[in-house]
Amino acid sequence: MNRALRLLGIVATSALCLSACFDAPPGVDDAAIDSALDAHYGDYVTPLHQEMDGALYQGDSALGASEDGYTPPGMDGEATLPVAWGRRLIRPIARNTMARYPDRQHSELTVRNRLEGHLFVDRSDDGVRNPGHRSFVNNWTRQLRMSRVGGGSEWELKALTPASVSTLRPGNPTVSIEAVTVWVNDEEAITLDSPTTFLAFPNDLPRAGAGDLLRVEVTAINSEPDYSPPLWTFLRANHRRHNLSDDGEGNDRIADDGVFTVEFVLQSSIRRMFVDAISASTLMVEAREDYNAVGWGIPFYSEGLPPG
Repeated sequence: MNRALRLLGIVATSALCLSACFDAPPGVDDAAIDSALDAHYGDYVTPLHQEMDGALYQGDSALGASEDGYTPPGMDGEATLPVAWGRRLIRPIARNTMARYPDRQHSELTVRNRLEGHLFVDRSDDGVRNPGHRSFVNNWTRQLRMSRVGGGSEWELKALTPASVSTLRPGNPTVSIEAVTVWVNDEEAITLDSPTTFLAFPNDLPRAGAGDLLRVEVTAINSEPDYSPPLWTFLRANHRRHNLSDDGEGNDRIADDGVFTVEFVLQSSIRRMFVDAISASTLMVEAREDYNAVGWGIPFYSEGLPPG
């Protein structure tokens, strides 16, 4: 089934901000919404550590930045991927939930998770993990709509947007994701291109399980390119990171058109994927005070997976 939807949208969480953020009408129990989110919809309100970092350096003790004086090439420089890269959170995720109640039966939530950590980049193919690092502070945001079941204390998720991840550092990123299309077994499952439209839960969510062929196309741009290519895109699904290509080879239809493609067979069912767009300059230099990346978290639905 084809569905074109206008949307935009990545560890442990801190306590949900209920008493300070909710202004519930009489007879509505804020704690019941908190319980419903964590008990039944945890995958949709909490970014997993493995989902957003690649877990390349977990357990390593090398946190120091490189001081080797590496100088990047100029505007016409050819960009190359580092030997290894990844992110590690340095503080627990701080989750903040704000709610608005149109009436006693409905709640509109905005969930924000603050992600603070280090981006590690190792460009030397010397067999030694000694990456440089830079800091990042990201905001993971998703909106949800919930309805109370009857007149009781139970709440159900009715709709949600993809999650969006953007930096909280001064200055805006020059990279952006313009659209994401997902095919499951060669059938278009969802197209996302705007932050304002909700997905009805669960009917509008794509579904994919073990043995399914997943194809993803991501349209992404870098408005201030320093290298060729100007950016890279990655996809995170079931704790595996995939590099998308825009070279016209294999599954990519047209080279250098800004549409990045990946195709692979799933080993198990998934409830979400994360699309990462990172400027070439961010991964070309091991240590510098810049961080230029954005991401979309795309929800999937699978009845076979346990809640949370």
